[in-house]
Amino acid sequence: HESLEMLYKPYIGLVLTEDNLKHCLSKTEESVNLIFQNYFSQKESQFGKNYLQRKVLYEYVKKLLHNDQKLIQTAHQTNELLSLIDLEKDLSSSLSVNIKGIDTEVFIKGSADRIDKLGNKIRIIDYKSSVKTSDKFKFTNFEDLFTDSDYNKMLQLFIYAWLVVKNKM
Repeated sequence: HESLEMLYKPYIGLVLTEDNLKHCLSKTEESVNLIFQNYFSQKESQFGKNYLQRKVLYEYVKKLLHNDQKLIQTAHQTNELLSLIDLEKDLSSSLSVNIKGIDTEVFIKGSADRIDKLGNKIRIIDYKSSVKTSDKFKFTNFEDLFTDSDYNKMLQLFIYAWLVVKNKM
């Protein structure tokens, strides 16, 4: 998360271009190393499990950047642009819920990893470091979101989408 935030932060509010992403790709290893040093010493990050984690993070960040490059190329064919709206955006709103006949105000909050706009569609992206094979990402109906824990990651995205609308983004 932090490496991606470091790489993309200069482009908040801008249209992303292939050149922007080439620049980010050239800085990927540096950003991963810098963020890693916030948690581990230089010596600790060079060996064993920490070394492997750093290399995996590097590949993960690189893969996301490459995916955005492909997205920009595809969008270009349909005259769509990819704009970065915000990163690590804290969102919150209140909601009135009837609990045992009493209207009660509850507060919902979350932090969206990335909010962007592709063409005229707002996209909310939540980077997932662990996805189980049982996790479901194909929407079937709202009831499943609240009754089947395999939909918990999808429910989280629906909540973020609701928060984005409530925060007029």
